[in-house]
Amino acid sequence: MMTLLSRHAVVCLDAVTDEEEKAELIEEITNSGGPEGTSHEIIELSHRESGNMCANMFDVLDANGNHCVVMSQRAHDNYSPENLRTLNMNYKVIPSQVDIIEQIGGGSCRCMLVELF
Repeated sequence: MMTLLSRHAVVCLDAVTDEEEKAELIEEITNSGGPEGTSHEIIELSHRESGNMCANMFDVLDANGNHCVVMSQRAHDNYSPENLRTLNMNYKVIPSQVDIIEQIGGGSCRCMLVELF
């Protein structure tokens, strides 16, 4: 439903049905009172994108200090053109074939990478 990248929060706001909670979430994400005192721009996902692992990705740094987003090929293929364009403009996007993990394990790239830390 949501992931935090270095400059963006990727979130399916429609999944938050309580309007007050949704407003609080948006405020927390977009103002500096958020995690670690940083604000994020929101990339809003549709339910279809959310259901296709578009929020299950991870922000890593390459050897040159560039932010890279590791996501599944399924997520990459299901992003709206606008959302994928925003990601490509701000990050090096690395789609990975993890179909078996998504089908059998129920998770995706973030689930696999976070377990390594």
